[in-house]
Amino acid sequence: MATFQCTSRDREGQTVEKTIDAATRRDAIATLEAAGLFPVEITEVLAGAGFPAADPSSTAGGKKSSSALGGSTLGKGAKDGRVDGRLKGKALLNFTIQLNSMISAGVPILGALSSMAGYAENDRLRAILKQMAADLRGGDPLSVSMKRHPKAFSNEYSSSVAAGEHSGSLENVLDNLSDYVEADMELRSDVRSAILYPVIVLATLSLAIGVLILFVVPRFAKFYEGFDTELPLPTRILIGVSNGMTSYLPLVVVGLVAAGFGLRHLLLTPKGKAFREAFWGKVPVFGHLIETANTLRVTQMLGLFTTAGVPILEGLTTIAATTSSMRMRRRIMEVSSFVASGRTLADSLEEAQCLPPTARHMLASGESTGNLARACDAVSAQYKKELSYVTKNLSTLVEPMLTLLLAGVVLFVALAVFLPMWDMVKVIQK
Repeated sequence: MATFQCTSRDREGQTVEKTIDAATRRDAIATLEAAGLFPVEITEVLAGAGFPAADPSSTAGGKKSSSALGGSTLGKGAKDGRVDGRLKGKALLNFTIQLNSMISAGVPILGALSSMAGYAENDRLRAILKQMAADLRGGDPLSVSMKRHPKAFSNEYSSSVAAGEHSGSLENVLDNLSDYVEADMELRSDVRSAILYPVIVLATLSLAIGVLILFVVPRFAKFYEGFDTELPLPTRILIGVSNGMTSYLPLVVVGLVAAGFGLRHLLLTPKGKAFREAFWGKVPVFGHLIETANTLRVTQMLGLFTTAGVPILEGLTTIAATTSSMRMRRRIMEVSSFVASGRTLADSLEEAQCLPPTARHMLASGESTGNLARACDAVSAQYKKELSYVTKNLSTLVEPMLTLLLAGVVLFVALAVFLPMWDMVKVIQK
């Protein structure tokens, strides 16, 4: 039995300080939530000492290096010679599974890291594991060492590990993390597969139009020069575009490249991201795909944090900081502010109109029965099936739009090429 100093808020938003005796940090959180309180900060107190336990995120010399959960990450990679870099999903998944297996078998964390560094095939992962082992020898916990590699271990990953360390359930957290990483890999793969077909079709269409304008249309233009009658409008447009591109091809290429880089830079700005997200959100099929993917990712992370024992407010803050959707980020921040003021998660989600109605209803039911983690898993499973259905049938759903686009291009080119011939036949007949 341990003692925890808890800071929480009631339903009126008032701060409540109380001390709770519980077996684990997660049990303390459950006690607060059962009393209608929303955990903000929970600190373990040394037995009989009357003051907080030494922060496990501090070094052996007593200098604090990071907050216990979800604090500022230590991005010192370039300054102190540390190796850092993004780990591919498969490498991160293998690391999580192997670390969990070794800890479950009774191997100390330091020994597990040293052993994994010895046979790691990924050079970057090997270097990171060696540096993490050195951190642990210096007195840092695993989560703080992970925060020193923010590109390799995301904020939600290291925060979950920190929660597992505090609650004494690191094995369970790593098991849940392996499921989360695998589900995230599947989500990214499904989305990439979904957009691959439209991209290939549009790229092929663009290449065909380019070849037509640069090599085919000029020959027709010479043939039509002998006509005494005025050419139809589609033909004049096509010939004008072809003449412009063939006469100023270097300038056109430079202009297209510059426009591409400029557009890319513009779309990476906050306003550009908001415009891009709003645009794709209104496109049929793709808007539903994006909303489903965002809902799946948010509920997966919320379930992961709830299972790990991370306070709901802290989990929401981390989700908002790591989600790529600006619209979803704003809404989650609204939810976080409502929860901080003392409102329930269900009321906060409803007020901010965050997540689809079905997901909000299921999460509300889970919160009211004390099974929020299970409700998050149920929502994730439902939207995972829906996302799988959409991605597998995307080619069928998008096919009508691509067919209309191709038909429009072919019709325009056909009219531009054959209308003058029809006019010529009429003149000959007369």
